[in-house]
Amino acid sequence: MLAWYRSILLLAIFFITGFSLLSPNGSTAVAERLPKPEKEQVTRAVQDIQDLFEQEYEQAKEDRKASQALAGMLLDAKADESDPVMRYALFQEAIFLQAGARAAEEMAMAADEMSREFSIDNIKIKTHFLKKIAQATKAKSEKATLAELLQSTMEQAIAADRYDEAMDLISAGASLGEQTKDRKLVTRFDSFAETVQMERSLFRDVQEAQEGLDQDPLDAEANLIVGQWYCLKKNRWDEGVTYLALSYHPEMQTL
Repeated sequence: MLAWYRSILLLAIFFITGFSLLSPNGSTAVAERLPKPEKEQVTRAVQDIQDLFEQEYEQAKEDRKASQALAGMLLDAKADESDPVMRYALFQEAIFLQAGARAAEEMAMAADEMSREFSIDNIKIKTHFLKKIAQATKAKSEKATLAELLQSTMEQAIAADRYDEAMDLISAGASLGEQTKDRKLVTRFDSFAETVQMERSLFRDVQEAQEGLDQDPLDAEANLIVGQWYCLKKNRWDEGVTYLALSYHPEMQTL
């Protein structure tokens, strides 16, 4: 068993070291995201957008297709806009419009694109709007795409150790199944709930171990709990390899 741990650990160190060569800061090269603009700046930009597209906004109030069309126009306008505040506001308005039109897939894509450009929490944004869309969805024709988005966002939340949001998405998925009278969908999301609750319980142990390491960074048992979580459970070796090296396994301590 120790030999297996050693092989895995050495392989992880190799990959982490190799990736560190790809960029000066030790990670793969990723474009730096812009900070979120000040609220007052965004409010003014949104007002300018609404004034410019006043007629389209009026039509969007009563027509889902008009709302989706306006969202598309705003995203197209972003391509010719260099001001970060205005780009942020265009993204924001497009996401609001798409969510209001129950265009879940387009909303999620816009949120993901926005998060690549700005330092925003796309998991929080998608969770918020997907829950609202799920509550308003009664048509079976919209069910499949929405269920897949709820599941993929749930998996994204789990990967980020955000279990409360994952459970919110699971509840929304189960409710969607009930609203559309789909027992298979209800059962599917109920099974997710059991798995996530177990993983959330394990993560609480990890959090307690991390709190202990704040007091004693060399606590071998706590290092093992945290290291196994990140490396063996989450496959996030760059975060966990140091913890494993400080655990009580003799061969790991020599690395």
